[in-house]
Amino acid sequence: MLQKDVRAGTEAIKELRVEYYNKSNIELALLTTPISSRSNDKQHQDIGEEIIGSSNS
Repeated sequence: MLQKDVRAGTEAIKELRVEYYNKSNIELALLTTPISSRSNDKQHQDIGEEIIGSSNS
């Protein structure tokens, strides 16, 4: 019983480590990507301006 619980705990820790590792890599990739190479930025900026502009009127 105890050994089974320890195994389950170990598996859960492994899964959390993988999740954390993947999340860290995604955040790192976003931080190191030059803004000029993000193709959708201008499009998102335009949409944001439309939303802000329409809420003011």
